[in-house]
Amino acid sequence: MVLLLIAFWWATLEDNYYIERQLVIQATPAQIMTSTKSFKNWINWSPWQQADPEAKFTYEGEDGTVGSSMRWDSKADTVGVGTMTMDQIYGDDSIRYTIIFEHPWQMVSDGGFNCTVTDSGTLLTWYDKADLPFEMRPVGKMIDDMIGPKFEMGLAAIKEIAEARAAEEASVVEEDAPMELPEDFEMLPVEETTVKSFYYLSSVDSCSVDKLSETLGMLYGEVKMTLDENKVVPAGYPFAIYHYWDGKNTTMEAGIPVEKGKRKVDAMESYGGKVLKVVFTGPYNETERAHISISKYAEDNGIEITGPPWEVYVTDPTEEEDPSKWITEVYYPVN
Repeated sequence: MVLLLIAFWWATLEDNYYIERQLVIQATPAQIMTSTKSFKNWINWSPWQQADPEAKFTYEGEDGTVGSSMRWDSKADTVGVGTMTMDQIYGDDSIRYTIIFEHPWQMVSDGGFNCTVTDSGTLLTWYDKADLPFEMRPVGKMIDDMIGPKFEMGLAAIKEIAEARAAEEASVVEEDAPMELPEDFEMLPVEETTVKSFYYLSSVDSCSVDKLSETLGMLYGEVKMTLDENKVVPAGYPFAIYHYWDGKNTTMEAGIPVEKGKRKVDAMESYGGKVLKVVFTGPYNETERAHISISKYAEDNGIEITGPPWEVYVTDPTEEEDPSKWITEVYYPVN
């Protein structure tokens, strides 16, 4: 009789759920949706991607387009294993995606983001909905409490990134105005050249600029540990790609090259093609000279910079103690 009552109660439970959270952001839909359209950008704000530093993320398709996907594999049940596929992109107004959960449960859900421009700012809505398998119906009533706080954390992180981007773009001098250099600035030689792509293993994080060295050291330690565990020998100098930089905060990817034919880890392939290059000799906190030199050279010669810059650290500070002798190669991809 008890089992019968339980079965009856179970059958009366909702067979689906819908959850959403909203937040007003002082930025345009385009400045906001840059964070959500690109699965590779989710690492900068998604609570689940930051919940397990050991989780593996792989990407397929052209990032930021319909049909692109992201797969994650984590031993932590709070993250689990699954795949997310971009189904629809409506300009900068909204996106739709499908999630296939494989572990610790099997289920399919549909989610997305909507931007609505209001008098007080852009209202960003994040939602998720799904039909619940019979055995998971009791979980339906708890899903809002389980997922809601994560949505709120993610929206808050997107707000911080988007508003920083909006402030940066608002402060940019008009495009037609020439770049002004300090009176005592000495341009460094800029080389137009090409680079070949290579395979590498990396780790990504965001931090304030004053924590840059500390954070890079931690990221390189994580990558080196993975290489050591898999008995993989580095195939080149360590480098860092700076995906975001506003002078106060940065998102960087610390990488170490590995040989293509001897990879035992899930490696990524770097950019290959035309670049502007500067070889800088001196302490790391003065490499800004190289970046300014490249930016000014590109402006003066009508060259378009097409992606984030990266720095290659040729000199090992543990072997050369004099910072004035440290060699850093700075690259910018161009068309």
